[in-house]
Amino acid sequence: MTMDENPGPGAGDIDPSAFSLEDVKLTVEDLATPRGRFRGVLGVIWRSTRRLAVTLVGFALLLLGVAMIVLPGPGLLVIIAGLAVLATEYIWARRLLMAAKARAEAAKTKLLRKPKPDDNK
Repeated sequence: MTMDENPGPGAGDIDPSAFSLEDVKLTVEDLATPRGRFRGVLGVIWRSTRRLAVTLVGFALLLLGVAMIVLPGPGLLVIIAGLAVLATEYIWARRLLMAAKARAEAAKTKLLRKPKPDDNK
């Protein structure tokens, strides 16, 4: 599976139980009352607003980080922060963030590796 594909429930590292409706706090009886319907609508509005805010902030950080690559500033750190924000809502961002962490660990290991003693001296 490529990173561009969006896996469905039960694929890869995604827990299928996360897609169940068992954790919903509203019951059918709650939705039968005007107050319950209002709470349901507010829940949908809140989730949509939160996702929109995360998307806007995450992409703003990504664009700012890309600009900081050529301008003065910590471009890579801001890009990683943008991916971290987006990873709270999007699987593709979580995968990119995990790949970035793996590359950072590899670079750290390469930098901290002790050089072999030179036998020619």
